[in-house]
Amino acid sequence: MIYYARVLSRVVLMGDSFTSDRLIDIRAVCELTSLSAPTIHRYVRKGLFPRSAVIGPNRRAWSEKVVLGWIREKLEAAR
Repeated sequence: MIYYARVLSRVVLMGDSFTSDRLIDIRAVCELTSLSAPTIHRYVRKGLFPRSAVIGPNRRAWSEKVVLGWIREKLEAAR
Protein backbone atom coordinates (compact mmCIF):
# COMPACT_ATOMS: atom_id res chain seq x y z
CA MET A 1 0.00 0.00 0.00
CA ILE A 2 2.97 2.33 0.43
CA TYR A 3 3.66 2.23 -3.33
CA TYR A 4 0.02 3.15 -3.99
CA ALA A 5 0.31 6.22 -1.76
CA ARG A 6 3.50 7.29 -3.54
CA VAL A 7 1.84 7.01 -6.95
CA LEU A 8 -1.23 8.96 -5.90
CA SER A 9 0.85 11.67 -4.24
CA ARG A 10 2.08 12.73 -7.69
CA VAL A 11 -1.40 13.11 -9.16
CA VAL A 12 -2.82 16.61 -9.40
CA LEU A 13 -6.55 17.15 -9.58
CA MET A 14 -7.42 20.18 -11.69
CA GLY A 15 -11.12 20.91 -12.08
CA ASP A 16 -12.76 17.84 -13.56
CA SER A 17 -9.63 16.18 -14.93
CA PHE A 18 -6.62 14.38 -13.59
CA THR A 19 -3.24 15.46 -14.88
CA SER A 20 0.00 13.54 -14.75
CA ASP A 21 2.85 13.14 -17.19
CA ARG A 22 4.31 9.95 -15.77
CA LEU A 23 4.61 6.53 -17.33
CA ILE A 24 3.77 3.73 -14.92
CA ASP A 25 4.54 0.02 -15.04
CA ILE A 26 2.21 -2.92 -14.52
CA ARG A 27 2.83 -2.97 -10.75
CA ALA A 28 1.64 0.63 -10.41
CA VAL A 29 -1.36 -0.08 -12.66
CA CYS A 30 -2.27 -3.04 -10.44
CA GLU A 31 -1.99 -0.87 -7.34
CA LEU A 32 -4.10 1.92 -8.81
CA THR A 33 -6.85 -0.32 -10.18
CA SER A 34 -6.70 -3.15 -7.60
CA LEU A 35 -6.75 -5.57 -10.56
CA SER A 36 -4.21 -8.35 -11.08
CA ALA A 37 -1.72 -8.23 -13.95
CA PRO A 38 -3.40 -11.13 -15.80
CA THR A 39 -6.77 -9.37 -15.53
CA ILE A 40 -5.30 -6.14 -16.88
CA HIS A 41 -3.72 -7.98 -19.82
CA ARG A 42 -7.01 -9.80 -20.49
CA TYR A 43 -8.91 -6.50 -20.44
CA VAL A 44 -6.40 -4.98 -22.87
CA ARG A 45 -6.87 -7.90 -25.28
CA LYS A 46 -10.66 -7.48 -25.08
CA GLY A 47 -10.42 -3.71 -25.54
CA LEU A 48 -11.72 -3.02 -22.03
CA PHE A 49 -8.55 -1.33 -20.73
CA PRO A 50 -6.11 1.13 -22.36
CA ARG A 51 -3.16 -0.35 -24.23
CA SER A 52 0.35 0.09 -22.92
CA ALA A 53 3.20 1.66 -24.87
CA VAL A 54 6.43 -0.13 -25.69
CA ILE A 55 9.21 1.96 -24.15
CA GLY A 56 12.09 -0.49 -24.54
CA PRO A 57 12.95 -3.98 -25.81
CA ASN A 58 11.34 -5.68 -22.80
CA ARG A 59 9.50 -2.77 -21.24
CA ARG A 60 5.91 -1.56 -21.46
CA ALA A 61 4.23 1.29 -19.60
CA TRP A 62 0.91 3.08 -19.34
CA SER A 63 0.22 6.77 -19.16
CA GLU A 64 -0.82 7.50 -15.59
CA LYS A 65 -3.29 10.07 -16.89
CA VAL A 66 -4.98 7.50 -19.12
CA VAL A 67 -5.21 4.90 -16.34
CA LEU A 68 -6.66 7.45 -13.92
CA GLY A 69 -9.16 8.47 -16.59
CA TRP A 70 -10.21 4.83 -16.99
CA ILE A 71 -10.68 4.55 -13.22
CA ARG A 72 -12.73 7.73 -13.20
CA GLU A 73 -14.98 6.42 -16.00
CA LYS A 74 -15.59 3.22 -14.04
CA LEU A 75 -16.43 5.14 -10.88
CA GLU A 76 -18.82 7.47 -12.72
CA ALA A 77 -20.52 4.52 -14.44
CA ALA A 78 -21.07 2.88 -11.04
CA ARG A 79 -23.01 5.89 -9.72
